[in-house]
Amino acid sequence: MVRLLTTLPATLAIFASLHVLGGNAQNCYYPNGDLATGDAACSSNGGACCPLNWECESSGLCYLDSADYYGRYTCTDQSWTDGSCPQICTHNNTATGNEAVLQCSDGSWCCDGDRSWNCCDHDDTDFFPLPQGSQVAFISTVTAPTSGGAATSDTPTPSSTPAPSSCKCIGQYTR
Repeated sequence: MVRLLTTLPATLAIFASLHVLGGNAQNCYYPNGDLATGDAACSSNGGACCPLNWECESSGLCYLDSADYYGRYTCTDQSWTDGSCPQICTHNNTATGNEAVLQCSDGSWCCDGDRSWNCCDHDDTDFFPLPQGSQVAFISTVTAPTSGGAATSDTPTPSSTPAPSSCKCIGQYTR
């Protein structure tokens, strides 16, 4: 009986910590405020969200290694006013979905909303600089959003992406 009483507080502490970790899950939203499904928060502190089996980058972008594809996906802040939301290709917070983001040969980046894979070749494209990103998380689990939040992510295995070269850039981070 004495042993049970001495181990009970430790057991309860373990279960309490598991509950707190599970409570960090959050919903993800598109720039226009619509609720997203299939994405999970990259951090328990909120901010950028990425799809299942994608890497979360420190730049706020999501990266799919198997396709060498970057995208701006969603954020845990429905209003997108939090500084941790990726303010890239949001179309002044009216974007209704994700957006492909391409790195051009000069190191600049552009929004490739129509997935034409050639925004780097258009004169009317808004180009922007983007600091070198590194993997901060990998999304291995996504659950359906709820009123209390339900997205989860795992601890990352660090990796890095190539640093963009310097460029002459025009425009801003959002179109």
